[in-house]
Amino acid sequence: MTDDTRPDLQEIMELVAPRPMCQPATEADIRDMNMAARLPTDLARLYAHDGAFYRPGFELFPPDIYCDVNANRTGFDLLRDMIYFADDGGDGFYFCDPDDVLGLGADAIGWVDRSNLHPDAIVPVGDDLAAVLLRLSRDEDIARGKTLSERALDRLRQRFATGLPNTVIARPPADPQDIFKAWPERGITITFATADILGLANGLHWPASGRTIYGIDKITMAENNSLAVVGHDPDLGTLAVTRGDFVNLPADRLLAIPTLNEPSNYKILGRMADVIGFWIDQHQQEQTP
Repeated sequence: MTDDTRPDLQEIMELVAPRPMCQPATEADIRDMNMAARLPTDLARLYAHDGAFYRPGFELFPPDIYCDVNANRTGFDLLRDMIYFADDGGDGFYFCDPDDVLGLGADAIGWVDRSNLHPDAIVPVGDDLAAVLLRLSRDEDIARGKTLSERALDRLRQRFATGLPNTVIARPPADPQDIFKAWPERGITITFATADILGLANGLHWPASGRTIYGIDKITMAENNSLAVVGHDPDLGTLAVTRGDFVNLPADRLLAIPTLNEPSNYKILGRMADVIGFWIDQHQQEQTP
Protein backbone atom coordinates (compact mmCIF):
# COMPACT_ATOMS: atom_id res chain seq x y z
CA MET A 1 0.00 0.00 0.00
CA THR A 2 1.08 3.60 -0.50
CA ASP A 3 1.77 5.92 2.40
CA ASP A 4 -1.64 7.57 2.08
CA THR A 5 -3.30 4.12 2.46
CA ARG A 6 -4.66 4.20 -1.08
CA PRO A 7 -4.04 0.88 -2.82
CA ASP A 8 -1.10 0.78 -5.22
CA LEU A 9 -2.17 -0.51 -8.63
CA GLN A 10 0.94 -2.58 -9.33
CA GLU A 11 0.83 -4.17 -5.90
CA ILE A 12 -2.85 -5.03 -6.22
CA MET A 13 -2.43 -6.43 -9.74
CA GLU A 14 0.31 -8.75 -8.49
CA LEU A 15 -2.00 -9.84 -5.68
CA VAL A 16 -5.11 -10.59 -7.74
CA ALA A 17 -3.33 -11.77 -10.91
CA PRO A 18 0.05 -13.42 -10.19
CA ARG A 19 2.24 -13.15 -13.28
CA PRO A 20 2.71 -16.90 -13.99
CA MET A 21 -1.08 -17.10 -14.57
CA CYS A 22 -1.43 -13.90 -16.64
CA GLN A 23 -2.15 -13.44 -20.34
CA PRO A 24 -0.90 -9.93 -21.15
CA ALA A 25 -2.49 -8.11 -24.06
CA THR A 26 -0.10 -7.64 -26.98
CA GLU A 27 1.14 -4.30 -28.24
CA ALA A 28 -1.05 -4.80 -31.30
CA ASP A 29 -4.05 -5.41 -29.03
CA ILE A 30 -3.37 -2.22 -27.10
CA ARG A 31 -2.99 -0.26 -30.34
CA ASP A 32 -6.31 -1.53 -31.68
CA MET A 33 -8.05 -0.82 -28.40
CA ASN A 34 -6.75 2.72 -28.32
CA MET A 35 -8.13 3.25 -31.81
CA ALA A 36 -11.59 2.14 -30.65
CA ALA A 37 -11.51 4.21 -27.44
CA ARG A 38 -8.37 5.51 -25.77
CA LEU A 39 -7.43 3.40 -22.78
CA PRO A 40 -6.95 5.34 -19.55
CA THR A 41 -3.46 4.78 -18.13
CA ASP A 42 -4.48 2.46 -15.29
CA LEU A 43 -6.66 0.34 -17.54
CA ALA A 44 -3.85 0.05 -20.10
CA ARG A 45 -1.57 -1.15 -17.29
CA LEU A 46 -4.08 -3.82 -16.30
CA TYR A 47 -4.38 -5.09 -19.88
CA ALA A 48 -0.59 -5.13 -20.22
CA HIS A 49 -0.43 -7.14 -16.99
CA ASP A 50 -3.31 -9.53 -17.68
CA GLY A 51 -5.61 -9.07 -20.64
CA ALA A 52 -7.76 -11.99 -19.49
CA PHE A 53 -8.31 -10.90 -15.89
CA TYR A 54 -11.29 -12.57 -14.23
CA ARG A 55 -12.90 -12.67 -10.83
CA PRO A 56 -16.45 -13.85 -10.03
CA GLY A 57 -18.71 -10.97 -11.04
CA PHE A 58 -15.96 -9.19 -12.99
CA GLU A 59 -14.55 -10.28 -16.34
CA LEU A 60 -12.26 -8.00 -18.33
CA PHE A 61 -13.31 -7.71 -21.97
CA PRO A 62 -10.96 -9.52 -24.37
CA PRO A 63 -9.34 -6.92 -26.63
CA ASP A 64 -11.61 -7.71 -29.59
CA ILE A 65 -14.75 -7.33 -27.43
CA TYR A 66 -13.44 -4.06 -26.02
CA CYS A 67 -13.08 -2.80 -29.59
CA ASP A 68 -16.54 -4.01 -30.63
CA VAL A 69 -18.26 -2.42 -27.62
CA ASN A 70 -16.44 0.92 -27.65
CA ALA A 71 -16.00 1.65 -31.36
CA ASN A 72 -19.59 2.90 -31.58
CA ARG A 73 -21.29 3.78 -28.29
CA THR A 74 -24.29 5.71 -29.60
CA GLY A 75 -26.53 2.90 -28.35
CA PHE A 76 -25.52 3.75 -24.81
CA ASP A 77 -27.55 6.95 -25.11
CA LEU A 78 -26.85 9.28 -22.15
CA LEU A 79 -23.86 7.13 -21.16
CA ARG A 80 -22.23 7.14 -24.59
CA ASP A 81 -19.15 8.96 -23.29
CA MET A 82 -18.20 6.19 -20.87
CA ILE A 83 -15.53 3.60 -21.77
CA TYR A 84 -16.73 0.05 -21.13
CA PHE A 85 -14.16 -2.57 -20.27
CA ALA A 86 -15.65 -5.46 -18.28
CA ASP A 87 -18.90 -7.25 -17.52
CA ASP A 88 -20.38 -8.94 -14.47
CA GLY A 89 -21.21 -12.21 -16.18
CA GLY A 90 -24.75 -10.98 -16.80
CA ASP A 91 -26.28 -7.77 -18.13
CA GLY A 92 -24.03 -5.35 -16.28
CA PHE A 93 -21.03 -3.48 -17.67
CA TYR A 94 -18.20 -1.79 -15.80
CA PHE A 95 -16.96 1.50 -17.18
CA CYS A 96 -14.58 4.37 -16.60
CA ASP A 97 -15.22 8.04 -17.21
CA PRO A 98 -11.87 9.67 -18.07
CA ASP A 99 -13.49 12.98 -19.03
CA ASP A 100 -15.38 13.07 -15.70
CA VAL A 101 -18.71 13.62 -17.39
CA LEU A 102 -20.54 12.25 -14.35
CA GLY A 103 -18.60 14.29 -11.82
CA LEU A 104 -17.42 11.27 -9.82
CA GLY A 105 -13.77 11.80 -10.71
CA ALA A 106 -11.77 11.00 -13.84
CA ASP A 107 -10.40 7.80 -12.27
CA ALA A 108 -13.71 6.53 -10.88
CA ILE A 109 -15.18 3.19 -11.95
CA GLY A 110 -18.91 2.50 -12.21
CA TRP A 111 -21.33 -0.26 -13.02
CA VAL A 112 -24.59 -0.06 -14.93
CA ASP A 113 -27.21 -2.55 -16.09
CA ARG A 114 -27.54 -2.46 -19.88
CA SER A 115 -31.32 -2.58 -19.55
CA ASN A 116 -31.29 0.73 -17.64
CA LEU A 117 -28.70 3.02 -19.23
CA HIS A 118 -29.49 6.04 -17.13
CA PRO A 119 -27.02 8.19 -15.17
CA ASP A 120 -29.05 7.83 -11.97
CA ALA A 121 -28.95 4.01 -12.27
CA ILE A 122 -25.15 3.93 -12.03
CA VAL A 123 -23.56 2.15 -9.08
CA PRO A 124 -20.15 3.65 -8.17
CA VAL A 125 -17.77 0.78 -7.42
CA GLY A 126 -14.44 2.48 -6.74
CA ASP A 127 -12.56 5.76 -6.76
CA ASP A 128 -10.05 4.20 -9.16
CA LEU A 129 -9.14 0.86 -10.71
CA ALA A 130 -6.82 -0.11 -7.85
CA ALA A 131 -9.66 0.34 -5.36
CA VAL A 132 -11.89 -1.90 -7.50
CA LEU A 133 -9.25 -4.64 -7.71
CA LEU A 134 -8.74 -4.42 -3.95
CA ARG A 135 -12.47 -4.98 -3.39
CA LEU A 136 -12.40 -7.93 -5.78
CA SER A 137 -9.45 -9.40 -3.86
CA ARG A 138 -11.77 -9.45 -0.83
CA ASP A 139 -14.46 -11.28 -2.83
CA GLU A 140 -16.89 -8.37 -2.57
CA ASP A 141 -19.95 -8.31 -4.80
CA ILE A 142 -19.02 -4.86 -6.05
CA ALA A 143 -21.95 -4.30 -8.42
CA ARG A 144 -24.57 -4.64 -5.70
CA GLY A 145 -24.37 -1.17 -4.19
CA LYS A 146 -26.68 1.81 -4.13
CA THR A 147 -27.27 3.81 -7.29
CA LEU A 148 -26.51 7.51 -7.61
CA SER A 149 -30.23 8.25 -7.28
CA GLU A 150 -30.52 6.18 -4.10
CA ARG A 151 -27.46 7.87 -2.63
CA ALA A 152 -28.88 11.32 -3.34
CA LEU A 153 -32.15 10.46 -1.60
CA ASP A 154 -30.25 8.95 1.34
CA ARG A 155 -28.33 12.21 1.76
CA LEU A 156 -31.56 14.20 1.71
CA ARG A 157 -33.21 11.85 4.23
CA GLN A 158 -30.22 12.34 6.51
CA ARG A 159 -30.64 16.11 6.34
CA PHE A 160 -34.27 15.77 7.41
CA ALA A 161 -33.33 13.28 10.14
CA THR A 162 -30.81 15.70 11.68
CA GLY A 163 -33.32 18.55 11.63
CA LEU A 164 -33.91 21.42 9.23
CA PRO A 165 -32.79 24.97 9.99
CA ASN A 166 -35.53 27.28 11.23
CA THR A 167 -35.11 29.28 8.01
CA VAL A 168 -36.71 26.39 6.07
CA ILE A 169 -40.38 25.54 6.57
CA ALA A 170 -41.38 21.98 5.74
CA ARG A 171 -44.93 20.71 5.51
CA PRO A 172 -45.67 17.22 6.89
CA PRO A 173 -44.98 14.28 4.54
CA ALA A 174 -47.46 13.69 1.75
CA ASP A 175 -50.00 10.93 2.12
CA PRO A 176 -49.02 8.18 -0.38
CA GLN A 177 -52.68 7.91 -1.37
CA ASP A 178 -52.74 11.58 -2.37
CA ILE A 179 -49.68 11.01 -4.58
CA PHE A 180 -51.30 7.91 -6.10
CA LYS A 181 -54.62 9.66 -6.77
CA ALA A 182 -52.94 12.69 -8.39
CA TRP A 183 -52.73 10.83 -11.73
CA PRO A 184 -56.33 9.64 -12.21
CA GLU A 185 -57.82 12.79 -10.68
CA ARG A 186 -55.55 15.52 -12.07
CA GLY A 187 -53.21 13.90 -14.60
CA ILE A 188 -50.13 14.44 -12.40
CA THR A 189 -47.36 11.97 -13.28
CA ILE A 190 -44.22 12.21 -11.19
CA THR A 191 -41.23 9.90 -10.86
CA PHE A 192 -40.56 7.67 -7.88
CA ALA A 193 -37.72 9.96 -6.81
CA THR A 194 -40.02 13.00 -6.76
CA ALA A 195 -42.58 10.99 -4.82
CA ASP A 196 -39.87 10.03 -2.31
CA ILE A 197 -39.07 13.71 -1.76
CA LEU A 198 -42.75 14.47 -1.18
CA GLY A 199 -42.68 11.61 1.32
CA LEU A 200 -40.21 13.68 3.34
CA ALA A 201 -42.10 16.97 3.06
CA ASN A 202 -45.24 17.77 1.11
CA GLY A 203 -43.82 21.14 0.22
CA LEU A 204 -40.96 23.36 1.39
CA HIS A 205 -40.64 27.11 1.76
CA TRP A 206 -37.67 29.42 2.30
CA PRO A 207 -39.26 32.66 3.64
CA ALA A 208 -36.11 34.77 3.29
CA SER A 209 -35.79 34.14 -0.45
CA GLY A 210 -39.42 33.40 -1.25
CA ARG A 211 -38.46 30.06 -2.80
CA THR A 212 -41.13 27.35 -2.67
CA ILE A 213 -41.27 23.66 -3.51
CA TYR A 214 -44.91 22.70 -3.97
CA GLY A 215 -46.82 19.91 -2.34
CA ILE A 216 -48.61 17.31 -4.44
CA ASP A 217 -51.78 19.44 -4.31
CA LYS A 218 -50.14 22.31 -6.25
CA ILE A 219 -47.95 20.40 -8.71
CA THR A 220 -49.01 20.78 -12.35
CA MET A 221 -47.75 19.34 -15.65
CA ALA A 222 -46.23 21.12 -18.64
CA GLU A 223 -44.70 20.38 -22.04
CA ASN A 224 -46.95 17.41 -22.87
CA ASN A 225 -46.40 15.95 -19.40
CA SER A 226 -42.62 15.83 -19.83
CA LEU A 227 -42.18 18.33 -16.99
CA ALA A 228 -43.74 18.52 -13.56
CA VAL A 229 -43.95 22.09 -12.28
CA VAL A 230 -42.85 21.71 -8.68
CA GLY A 231 -42.09 25.19 -7.39
CA HIS A 232 -41.12 28.80 -7.87
CA ASP A 233 -38.17 31.01 -7.04
CA PRO A 234 -38.43 34.82 -7.35
CA ASP A 235 -34.95 35.00 -8.88
CA LEU A 236 -34.90 31.77 -10.92
CA GLY A 237 -38.50 31.61 -12.07
CA THR A 238 -40.55 28.43 -12.38
CA LEU A 239 -39.00 25.27 -10.96
CA ALA A 240 -39.80 22.11 -12.92
CA VAL A 241 -38.52 18.56 -12.72
CA THR A 242 -37.92 16.29 -15.71
CA ARG A 243 -39.55 12.91 -16.18
CA GLY A 244 -36.99 11.54 -18.65
CA ASP A 245 -38.64 12.64 -21.90
CA PHE A 246 -37.83 16.36 -22.02
CA VAL A 247 -35.18 17.27 -24.64
CA ASN A 248 -33.19 14.10 -23.86
CA LEU A 249 -32.45 15.15 -20.28
CA PRO A 250 -32.33 12.46 -17.58
CA ALA A 251 -35.29 12.17 -15.23
CA ASP A 252 -35.35 13.99 -11.88
CA ARG A 253 -33.34 17.01 -13.01
CA LEU A 254 -34.57 20.26 -11.50
CA LEU A 255 -34.80 23.07 -14.03
CA ALA A 256 -35.20 26.80 -13.59
CA ILE A 257 -37.38 28.29 -16.33
CA PRO A 258 -37.69 32.11 -16.32
CA THR A 259 -40.83 32.01 -18.46
CA LEU A 260 -42.85 28.80 -18.59
CA ASN A 261 -44.21 29.80 -22.00
CA GLU A 262 -40.64 29.45 -23.28
CA PRO A 263 -39.47 26.19 -21.66
CA SER A 264 -36.56 25.87 -24.08
CA ASN A 265 -34.90 28.72 -22.17
CA TYR A 266 -34.06 26.62 -19.12
CA LYS A 267 -31.17 26.21 -16.71
CA ILE A 268 -30.30 22.80 -15.25
CA LEU A 269 -29.85 23.12 -11.50
CA GLY A 270 -29.02 19.45 -10.86
CA ARG A 271 -30.59 16.30 -9.47
CA MET A 272 -33.66 17.46 -7.54
CA ALA A 273 -32.71 15.75 -4.26
CA ASP A 274 -29.20 17.22 -4.40
CA VAL A 275 -30.42 20.74 -5.21
CA ILE A 276 -32.91 20.74 -2.33
CA GLY A 277 -30.18 19.41 -0.04
CA PHE A 278 -27.86 22.20 -1.17
CA TRP A 279 -30.50 24.86 -0.49
CA ILE A 280 -31.10 23.42 2.97
CA ASP A 281 -27.37 23.36 3.72
CA GLN A 282 -27.01 26.89 2.42
CA HIS A 283 -29.56 28.16 4.93
CA GLN A 284 -28.06 25.99 7.67
CA GLN A 285 -24.72 27.72 7.15
CA GLU A 286 -26.36 31.15 7.12
CA GLN A 287 -28.07 30.32 10.42
CA THR A 288 -24.86 29.12 12.10
CA PRO A 289 -23.20 32.00 14.02
